[in-house]
Amino acid sequence: ETVAQSVSQGNFPHGVLVECENEQDGVDFARYIANCLVCRGENKPCLKCSDCLKAEKDGHPDIFETDGIKGKSKNFTVDAIREIRDDAFVIPNESDKKIYILKNGHNMNEQAQNAILKILEEPPSYVYFIIITESKSTMLETVLSRVQVFSLLSDEGEITEKEAQAVKGMVS
Repeated sequence: ETVAQSVSQGNFPHGVLVECENEQDGVDFARYIANCLVCRGENKPCLKCSDCLKAEKDGHPDIFETDGIKGKSKNFTVDAIREIRDDAFVIPNESDKKIYILKNGHNMNEQAQNAILKILEEPPSYVYFIIITESKSTMLETVLSRVQVFSLLSDEGEITEKEAQAVKGMVS
């Protein structure tokens, strides 16, 4: 509710970090956020407008998902971030927003985090970044200072069954 309300009011942050041990839960939550952002309906996500329908089918041209792995690297590479930064300045295709879901944020080395920091500091008005990580402790303090953190972890460090169902309910 908080996400949809924040989007509707036009005050959703341009940088979000989703902390979650289960990557799929984090991706589901990130997709929900992206759907809210591109939705043209009054109640977000309306699940009826063309943007919602495309987002639900993972076919929206203004929602990008990447794990940042290039070639034989196992890390989220600085080259992947540079490509994202370059693409971010291209206006959206169909929506009035462009969303980047960056999976495996915990695999970003310091160079990659510094590269994303440059665009997190002054993103184009239509660009939103959602970084998914297992632990916010893997991120630089400077990155954390420029994003809003959504933790899907319970006190014990794992998502609870109730939270998992809530996340799944948001995207179904």
